[in-house]
Amino acid sequence: ALLAAGYGRGVHELWARRGAGEVVPVWRVAAFGGGVVVMLAADSGPLATLARGSFAGHMTQHMTLMLVAGPLLAAGAAGLPLSLACPASLRRRLARVRSAPATRRLRRPATTALLAGAVQTLVLWVWHLPAPYVAALDRPVVHVVEHVCFVAGSWLLWAPVLGAARHRLPPPVAVLLLAGTMLPASALGAALTFAPQPIYPLLALGPDPVADQQLAGLLM
Repeated sequence: ALLAAGYGRGVHELWARRGAGEVVPVWRVAAFGGGVVVMLAADSGPLATLARGSFAGHMTQHMTLMLVAGPLLAAGAAGLPLSLACPASLRRRLARVRSAPATRRLRRPATTALLAGAVQTLVLWVWHLPAPYVAALDRPVVHVVEHVCFVAGSWLLWAPVLGAARHRLPPPVAVLLLAGTMLPASALGAALTFAPQPIYPLLALGPDPVADQQLAGLLM
């Protein structure tokens, strides 16, 4: 709710000054709103029920957050609207941080892309290790943190691909970035698909837990 409200306030300020659809086009606002809706849908309703009933359902939930919600939020180009929604004092601090030499180096599209790819891979692998995965299912707070990590990592990854033009990668480099991050995810999916027994034995559900795990690996 805070994320949506902050984005909405920032867009309202921009459109009040420049005109509706200026700076942040309508389609970007719609994309951001869609990302928020997808996050809500993934954590409630039929998809959440499916996630509680099977490993494959849980993987569907994770992939929805990473491959649908994250890219939609990134397409919303939320940096400027969220900055404008901050109080003036915080806005000044953010401006000083952005203008620092180290931050300017990190904000170069190529640097951001490499960092984003590393973060995405780390988040994906760490949260699918047995101990963190079981902890997330046992503790609601850890589960929320897990989903926030998935969305934030995906948002960061897709920002230089779908975000504002001034921060966007050239298309060939963007394709290389996505292919590079796809390989570790495919390796994890293969590990789940070809494992001879359940990797998370405490979570083995249904009449055939191995088949459920194989389907989850194929989904990844």
